[in-house]
Amino acid sequence: MRVFIGIVLVALGLSSCKNTDSSKQSSHEKVVSKGFYNDSIKGLYIGTLPCADCLGIKTELHLKEDYSFTLNKVYLETSGSVFTVVGNYTIKQDTIKLYGNTITPDTHQYLYLKDTLIKLNLKGERIKGMLSQKYKLPKKNF
Repeated sequence: MRVFIGIVLVALGLSSCKNTDSSKQSSHEKVVSKGFYNDSIKGLYIGTLPCADCLGIKTELHLKEDYSFTLNKVYLETSGSVFTVVGNYTIKQDTIKLYGNTITPDTHQYLYLKDTLIKLNLKGERIKGMLSQKYKLPKKNF
């Protein structure tokens, strides 16, 4: 019986140690890791990403200082229609996730590496294989 009471007391003690830090933010809000300044990320990234059933996807991703983004995609050799998504992004360590009304963050994750965004797979890992080097969006310098 004493063991049971001891376990209950430990459990209650641990549950009362909630982090009530108001600076904690939800996953849809700004998350910037220590030492990773937003000015190095904001900007326009342009490239053509691989596509399973077309010649490629011309992609323009504009990351803004207020943690909003605009993503324009054109599927090459199709109708030429521009698909635009707007939303917010988060930064955690060196990974950027896009949150928009028609996308989920797992489908739009990028690794930031020296003024280049590298598209990640659904697990947040770098894409491997013959086309792995083609999943890059270099930053456009004005």
